[in-house]
Amino acid sequence: MKTIAYLGMDVHKDTFNLCALDGTTGEILGETRCASDVKLVKKFIEKIASNHKGEIQVKAGYEAGYLGYSLHDLLEKQGIDCDILAPTTMYSSSKNKVVKNDRLDAKMIALNLANNTYKPVYVPDEEDICVKEYIRMMKDFKTSLKKIKQQVKAFLLRHGLVYDGKSSWTLAHLKWLKGLKLTGLLKETLEEYLLQYDVLTDKIERFSQRIEELSHERRYKKPVA
Repeated sequence: MKTIAYLGMDVHKDTFNLCALDGTTGEILGETRCASDVKLVKKFIEKIASNHKGEIQVKAGYEAGYLGYSLHDLLEKQGIDCDILAPTTMYSSSKNKVVKNDRLDAKMIALNLANNTYKPVYVPDEEDICVKEYIRMMKDFKTSLKKIKQQVKAFLLRHGLVYDGKSSWTLAHLKWLKGLKLTGLLKETLEEYLLQYDVLTDKIERFSQRIEELSHERRYKKPVA
């Protein structure tokens, strides 16, 4: 008969605390503290399996935190089924709330896995990651656009040029900027700022349209709605 072992992992930058529970009896099959190396996790699982009479299936889990999805992906590549647990959805005993240590935390994670008293964090696939990188790129360009606006504002301030309209960066404001009576290097400087402004706004508009298209794809349409 196959036994499911639930492996709770309290993870830190340099160390992992591991606790494996028998899913049927609740017995602790093994506990250890090791360096933050997936190979050591696999070695721990193999040791538990070798000490067990029947076949063992392992379900591992750790709390969502600074490690993000990286540990999950490494464990899955090693053939270890893993969930990332959303902390706010997990059950935690009163003892665990009062006495906090890594060993108890690992056991509490294992108990949540065994009792299914948690919600797993959605792990993005490769397509999701590509979309996220595209959105991050657009945000970077928006940051650059904000900086250009600040630089133009500072330029105008240094030279006593004041716009008396109501709002900045409207069509009227841009027309005023491009119509300023400047000469020589001052004129060239403002023109370069404004050229960069136009390039960035065009790019951001194009990126926004692409993201709008993506939002209507089957996999994103319902979540976006």
